[in-house]
Amino acid sequence: QFNTIRLKIIKIGARIRQLSRKIRIHLPTSFPWRGELQKIWLSFAGAGYT
Repeated sequence: QFNTIRLKIIKIGARIRQLSRKIRIHLPTSFPWRGELQKIWLSFAGAGYT
């Protein structure tokens, strides 16, 4: 699952770090859908999927 996320996002120049129990994604500031992706991520976090 981590490799799938990494391969999909690496095409946009994101930096991905796998921590002990988290996956941290660093997007470039010029990423056009940064706000939308952040909203989706936060909705998952609010639903208890983190």
